[in-house]
Amino acid sequence: MEDSKFSPQPSQQEERQKPVVLISQLLSQVTNSRHVDESLLWLCRAMGRYLGVSAIQCWAPQLDTQGNSHLLLRAEANYLFSPSHPVYANKQIEAVVQRFLQEERSALSLPIEQAFQPILVKMFRQYNIHFLSDYFLRYPAYLPVPQKPSSITYVPTALTLVVAFFTPQPLTKDQVRDIHFMLGQSMRILASRQFVLQVP
Repeated sequence: MEDSKFSPQPSQQEERQKPVVLISQLLSQVTNSRHVDESLLWLCRAMGRYLGVSAIQCWAPQLDTQGNSHLLLRAEANYLFSPSHPVYANKQIEAVVQRFLQEERSALSLPIEQAFQPILVKMFRQYNIHFLSDYFLRYPAYLPVPQKPSSITYVPTALTLVVAFFTPQPLTKDQVRDIHFMLGQSMRILASRQFVLQVP
């Protein structure tokens, strides 16, 4: 989208500094966290505010003691849906995320019509969501078991994430660059503070 010529815009230097400031804030935040999920939640909220993204979900596969893999929503931030909204338990979203996990790839600015069935497309349109971006990330560490209690006994699992961004417009090149930077630096911080477990 073109910048409005009637609104003052931040300088290029200020724009470049913003992701660095966010990472600096994360360094401070992790000192007060007790679990990686708390830091992932903070990161989702911070990225949502910085990028102006309607909703963000952070998904990860987690193994149980029997070796079965479960796709879990580890953190999310949104400025549209209530906690009881059906988007939180939607199997279509899980299926799309699972597909990109299996294919080990990202998909940026995918029109929602290409990802979901018409009933879900209609729901998203009501909230001015027209694009889905799934960012695939693998890091050489193990993701601890979820903080939230569960009847399933999970075990630490090789760290693989799909971060889903729901947006009214396609992501810009600058946004994609900043997402890559923020997620990469965040994983390094979490590893250095032992919120994720180093590979032996």
